[in-house]
Amino acid sequence: MARNLEVSIRIEMNETDAPLSANSEKAEAISSGHFRLVLDGAKSLDIDALENGLLNTSYPAIRQALATYLADEVKKMPNQNASYS
Repeated sequence: MARNLEVSIRIEMNETDAPLSANSEKAEAISSGHFRLVLDGAKSLDIDALENGLLNTSYPAIRQALATYLADEVKKMPNQNASYS
């Protein structure tokens, strides 16, 4: 029987003196599963800018987690080819 799969995510929003990200549409990879985006402090109450920043930061982390998980699962399969749709 397959084991259950726990999925978790942690989001932090902190003030910083770091320079703005060069591209507000693309998060910077810090380490495996850790991405960051430095947004303009002038938009700290702009819900659309904050939401876009959160989505632009979380998307690459989600894609990396999926790729890693699926690659590991395929390696566990005995002589079978995985099929993705």
